[in-house]
Amino acid sequence: MANIPQLRSRNQLFDFYKGVAIILVVTGHTFQYIIYPNNFDESLGFRLIYSFHMPLFVFISGMISSYWILEFKLLADLKNNLHLAIQRFTKSCIRLILPFISWTIFKYFYYHMDVGILNYLYLTFQQPDESLWFLPCIFMCILFWVFAQILIASLIRIQALRRLFQRYLTSPSRQMAYQFIFILLIWLIVKNHLPHAMGDLLKNFFIYFFLGVVTSQSPMLQNGKWKRIIPYAAFILLAPLWHRNTVNHLPTSIHNLLSQSITKFYPLVIALSGSFAALDMSKILYEANLPLINKMVEYCGKISLGIYAIHFYILHIGISIISPLFISIAASTVILKIPVLRTLLLGEMMRSK
Repeated sequence: MANIPQLRSRNQLFDFYKGVAIILVVTGHTFQYIIYPNNFDESLGFRLIYSFHMPLFVFISGMISSYWILEFKLLADLKNNLHLAIQRFTKSCIRLILPFISWTIFKYFYYHMDVGILNYLYLTFQQPDESLWFLPCIFMCILFWVFAQILIASLIRIQALRRLFQRYLTSPSRQMAYQFIFILLIWLIVKNHLPHAMGDLLKNFFIYFFLGVVTSQSPMLQNGKWKRIIPYAAFILLAPLWHRNTVNHLPTSIHNLLSQSITKFYPLVIALSGSFAALDMSKILYEANLPLINKMVEYCGKISLGIYAIHFYILHIGISIISPLFISIAASTVILKIPVLRTLLLGEMMRSK
């Protein structure tokens, strides 16, 4: 298992992780739209990256979200927990949904769509992959986690359950572990009953967000150097089989050979093994302490939303991967300096004077 740092080690390293992830996104889209536009599904490079790069991003988002999740205390006053929930919902709307809407409107005018703008916005919320679907995906994960926390905290207000909770779950770590178990159970119960569109994002990606949170809070998942070999071995052996448009992403011959109960876990195994291997390699590179590389990748992580939104429009310019990446960095840096745009397009609050 990748040797992932404890939460207190976040800062630059977590930004470095996000930087690596967004560079993988740009690389994957370059394979798809520029290098192999007609047969990208047959490109091994495309398949290897696409098999895990977005689950990796969701996983990292879960790790980073552990900061605000720790602020939520199940035994605290329910009013205080509701205040934290509303605060998180508001911040997530600004950081995720506002940029999603803003970039969707930008795309509408850039491509001169032939439908009304309100209809196009409605269509995009019905089909988030028409725009920056990753943003509502993370929003849905956060919203579900907050809802589940409030539900658990409300149930604990029942006197009998509260006494049971206080008697057997005396340590904060044990309370946290059971909170994670309850949230996972709630998701498993509701995931197949969610509506399409936004519900599909939650159904398909919440598990990576959840595992990101759990991993960042579980030292036993980080100890033991021999475990680091497992994700590399699994990914190298299994990832070449991954295909985007097949059932469970496996070749038909292999899918038919194995039982459905086994093959349905294949996408999860590939996504997690690739994510853990990528995080481990990123940490090794980060600890090599190459100042120029560290600063550049960390900065990419800090402005990953801008790079994610902008690079689509300039993939064809200059040197593949490098030119779109650096132009996106430059454009995002300019946007950050313009008060209104930094909020609308990047979800960054305007600086107070």
